[in-house]
Amino acid sequence: MCRRPPQMTQGPQSGTARGSFQRWFDLRGWAQVVIGMPYVWLVLFFLLPFLIVVAMSVATSTPTAPPFSFGGDHPWINLEAYGRVVSDGLYLRAFLTSVSNAFVAAILCLLIGYPMALCLTRVSKGWRNILLMLVILPFWTSFLLRVYAWMGLMGKNSWFNGLLTDGWNFLVPLDWAVRSVPMMQTNFAVVLVMVYTYLPFMILPLYSALERLDPTLNEAAIPSFRTPEAAVGAFGNIAAFYQNQRLLQQTPPPLSALSKPDIEGARLVIDSVLAERRCVLTEMESKTLLSAFHIPVT
Repeated sequence: MCRRPPQMTQGPQSGTARGSFQRWFDLRGWAQVVIGMPYVWLVLFFLLPFLIVVAMSVATSTPTAPPFSFGGDHPWINLEAYGRVVSDGLYLRAFLTSVSNAFVAAILCLLIGYPMALCLTRVSKGWRNILLMLVILPFWTSFLLRVYAWMGLMGKNSWFNGLLTDGWNFLVPLDWAVRSVPMMQTNFAVVLVMVYTYLPFMILPLYSALERLDPTLNEAAIPSFRTPEAAVGAFGNIAAFYQNQRLLQQTPPPLSALSKPDIEGARLVIDSVLAERRCVLTEMESKTLLSAFHIPVT
């Protein structure tokens, strides 16, 4: 009799591992893979180039290819470039100008983007989709084309510059008249294009955060406070109002025979108010009137 060759069987550990992986992939693995793809993109095309630039900043410049080197005849970390930023006025002015332009552009994006994001959460669903499409629409065009379009608009011979020039010459005296408004190669042009470019990146995250807020908080007019002290003061006023409301709802004790109300004193207070043709009692008059009827006043 001929025997069959022994069949190769998988061990229990291999089958268990494959089953665990299959269960993980079926339950949440596919979602985690999809969510992880943007992170992989950011690591490869943002974090890695950033680390390369940081490494180049501490390298030593050499007439080689690539034009920098580490170790050997040169130190592993060379901070000469960072020292030049502080010591050289040209680099220092360029650095401070870049930081100031970025700060101004960020503030303007926030001031413009927050009302727009809040408006997107308050309009109807139909208008919301249209406005969101208008916010996302610039992404359909190349970044370079949009920047070059602004360069054309701010040029000396553009219709936009001509319109601004005519408006300027109309408002100012004749001695201040100009042939064109200088906008190119200025900080104004840099900030303007930065705000235009990065404004959607401010609107969309703000809209995503504001949309998740509970609308009942706004409908109930629940206040918000700028400082913790203001919140504590408002809470104290609410507690005092609640306490006063409870005191007003209490029934005063019955008057005994010995504690008769001072009707004559109450009449004098009311007559003096009517003589002055007033309809509202002052605080002192109110306390006097209540005391006349032996009502405790705090």
